[in-house]
Amino acid sequence: MGHPDGASLNLLDVFVKFKACINGDSVLLPEYCEAYTEVSKLLMYFGNLFYFVTSDVSHKISELRALYAADTVNYKSVEQMVFYEEKQNEHLPVKKWRCTGCRTLLRLHRALLFVIDLMLEVCRVLCTFLW
Repeated sequence: MGHPDGASLNLLDVFVKFKACINGDSVLLPEYCEAYTEVSKLLMYFGNLFYFVTSDVSHKISELRALYAADTVNYKSVEQMVFYEEKQNEHLPVKKWRCTGCRTLLRLHRALLFVIDLMLEVCRVLCTFLW
């Protein structure tokens, strides 16, 4: 699948990269960002209609990459990130919690669910019209 901007979506790459995220019981954060970058290419195919989603996803991937670049130990995996951010906040009132990585990952996950629902609906509509 080609895209005018040069980004091409390869579903096998998406599968391989998401599979590479799993390391035992851990989800590796840098690999997750790589996999999600592949998924974001799908959003580019929808053009300006989904520009705000594509832009937001790209920004959130950059945020997670920056957190990892600044602290490769505590942001190596999702589990380590959650543990680290929880420890950072354990003596703070809830309103002062800083869960930048966790919040960003949650928002990315919600965007992924949106993409999945969108594709399921596209497939459903196509099947309805084709049969």
